[in-house]
Amino acid sequence: HKHNVFLRWGSKLFVAFAFLLPIFFVPSQIVTFPFSKGFFLVVYVTVLALIFLVGVLKEGKASIPKSYTLLGLLIVLVGYIVSGIFSDQQNLAFFGQGFETDTVFFVLIVTILSLLVPLAFRSKTALFNMFLSLVGAFFIVALFSLIRLFAPSYLTFGIFTSSVSNLLGTWNDLGALAGFVTIFSLISIGILEVRGLWRIALYAGLMLGVVFLALVNFKVVWFIVAFFSLVFLLYFLSYAKHRSGAPTMAHHVKNVSLAPLFVLIIAVVFILAGESLGNRISTALNIVQLEARPSWSTTFTIGQQTLKDNPVFGAGPNQFVGEWLKYKPQAVNESLFWNIDFLSGIGTIPTSLITLGLVGIIAWLVFFVLFGVEGVRSVLKLRGDAFTHYLAFSSFISAIYFWLVAIFYTPGHVIYALAFLFSGVFVATLVLEGVVAEKHINFSENPGKSFVGSLITIVLLIGVATCGYLALQRFTGYAMFNRAIIAYGADRNLDLVEEKVRRSVAVERSDVFYRTLTD
Repeated sequence: HKHNVFLRWGSKLFVAFAFLLPIFFVPSQIVTFPFSKGFFLVVYVTVLALIFLVGVLKEGKASIPKSYTLLGLLIVLVGYIVSGIFSDQQNLAFFGQGFETDTVFFVLIVTILSLLVPLAFRSKTALFNMFLSLVGAFFIVALFSLIRLFAPSYLTFGIFTSSVSNLLGTWNDLGALAGFVTIFSLISIGILEVRGLWRIALYAGLMLGVVFLALVNFKVVWFIVAFFSLVFLLYFLSYAKHRSGAPTMAHHVKNVSLAPLFVLIIAVVFILAGESLGNRISTALNIVQLEARPSWSTTFTIGQQTLKDNPVFGAGPNQFVGEWLKYKPQAVNESLFWNIDFLSGIGTIPTSLITLGLVGIIAWLVFFVLFGVEGVRSVLKLRGDAFTHYLAFSSFISAIYFWLVAIFYTPGHVIYALAFLFSGVFVATLVLEGVVAEKHINFSENPGKSFVGSLITIVLLIGVATCGYLALQRFTGYAMFNRAIIAYGADRNLDLVEEKVRRSVAVERSDVFYRTLTD
């Protein structure tokens, strides 16, 4: 591996990625906040993929995990591509307006992300560091949010306008990351034998996670956290009873079994009395946050109508808004939301079932079945030490957690990407432990194989480089466009704005730019 940069530096680059993704932003009005997150994600994954492919080309060999989970994700990606091809608006389906999560392009990027994780990690410690870096990022996001809550005039950077603006995305996204940190802390406290500073850090993470769950008070996350707390409580208690061969572990579990119980009680209190408690907290801290989404019944109704028209391929990726305008219930037109064009349904995955049709429904079902089967089988099969069990269990639970959030909510780029990332981390743990085998492809054995292998790798390199170029092109186009809009707000010079928007169109052919020119 001396000459392969990806194998030497891949794990460190992923650890850095897990730390930077939640906290990265561009402190400028020229680039919108979600756009900057999407751009960072796409560029980082593109660079990782390029480094990997260059390594393959140099060495003339590659290893691919024979994993059901990764196969399931590839099936979802194929579902997106097929539906996108048969869509009426292919450009919108494949590339979208920015970096929307329901496009073929975005799903391709996060699938590549999950495929690269098992190829980059060669040690359990490096995988554990990835968890730690994400928890470290949460501490920074939490500190930033507390400063914004108590001193809203500080750290605005010209883009954080309200007291609930944060480094991660929406206020509910912050609640989702707090839920992850709470669950991860519970698993670590329950399974790992920890002492001193490390133990204090875990309890600090647990407390901070619960505090932010209470501040955000997002019911979906409370339900998921309550469910996992109950599972952990039962798991730790049974672990203590049945590990008679390891009395120290049994003793340790008995000591900490109160942590999940403590979180479970708080979660149940907030689920039952969340509205009144939440209102008191919001009033006391002046938290104003309104986020509307279509309900389950509305999403289901729109889905039914869409599938009547386009049963096999749906409306097409990233095209929920058209279905919303056609089929939204009459009651919506009589409410405050009569003129709001919702870009998604109740959750990211339910939305993709509408936009992808039967192809999407089958693809997602196949993925969740394969992921579930591989997860349960592998956790039961593991014969390694306690640390291996801990890594496999915590990565599996983390992936399930983020997938549940994507089913019941429409998370931003960060939280949705973490579902794919932790699916990859789980597979990486199984590969390291030998539970999932790897297929070794060596195309430097003979000239024929070498030619075909090199050709495929070069084609992939060009494809990945093209993805990076498209991302940069989109970034430049939108930055120029936003600069034009800001210029109009400053001096109302229409000629200047038209010239700037025309430049944007020359870089990136976007419907938004053309509509603005028409206006």
